[in-house]
Amino acid sequence: MKSALTPILATAEVAGRFLNDADLAAAKVPLERAEARLEAAEKLAMYHDDLVQDVIDTFLRRSGTVAADVDRAIDRDLCLIQYCLVVGNTSPFDEWGRSPNRSAAVAAVKADIFNYIRDRGSAGLKLSPAAAAELKFYLNYAIETLK
Repeated sequence: MKSALTPILATAEVAGRFLNDADLAAAKVPLERAEARLEAAEKLAMYHDDLVQDVIDTFLRRSGTVAADVDRAIDRDLCLIQYCLVVGNTSPFDEWGRSPNRSAAVAAVKADIFNYIRDRGSAGLKLSPAAAAELKFYLNYAIETLK
């Protein structure tokens, strides 16, 4: 599997040299993003029950769309977000968007839920600004996939 660091290391290796300052600076960016993604994934694991309950109590009850087992459905979708944060790519959403079993009505509700979580700034998760930005990136990607 090719990572963001692979081209940096390959360039230095092909040139037969040690990594220079520019290489190390370029390598630092994906490592910092990975740290922020892992923080977001960790906080999502810690507070997912509270986040799901907040979505149900504040968003879904207000819109009158609370269905049976909705908490488990939201939790499954948050697990997918967490997976993307850990691996650092969006491939699960790409597969999700092509699913033939996806209904437009369910996709619209899921997009609204992700919008709600994103717009609240994931208040209960206590994220650093970098981790919040990473979470918002994956929430936005999921929202776009559901359209």
